[in-house]
Amino acid sequence: MIIVLFFAGHSMGKGFVQIVIYSKSEIAQPIIDVKSDSKINITNLNSVGEYNFTVLNYNEDKVSQVDLKYFLRIEANVDDSIKFNLYKNGEEISLNENNSEESVLEKGKRQEDRYLLKIVYENNNKIKLEDMIEKVRIKVQAEQQNI
Repeated sequence: MIIVLFFAGHSMGKGFVQIVIYSKSEIAQPIIDVKSDSKINITNLNSVGEYNFTVLNYNEDKVSQVDLKYFLRIEANVDDSIKFNLYKNGEEISLNENNSEESVLEKGKRQEDRYLLKIVYENNNKIKLEDMIEKVRIKVQAEQQNI
């Protein structure tokens, strides 16, 4: 029977192949850095404050290896007497509930986005004339873009 199957072109057998793949890879390094001015004080006499800061995708000699999209969130517990105006690279950008629109830092090349936050104290919108003591926090929220 085996000889007949052999000459008829049928064979039975089992094969096993093992392939081992070795790989060495590194995780891409995202870099986002923020450099800023010192504190500013806004009072009845000095009713406009300008705060400069820069969002970078590099530090020293390393550049981000991935594209990063980010937006800014301005956190402050203020009333109608405080207004925020945000400028990116000299152009005013809109704020939606104190959040900026998304921006992108591209991988592989040095990029700086320069921001100016103008904080305006309109004391005529305040019922009481005493100065307010509030802290304004700017958060940069970033995430890696899909590859």
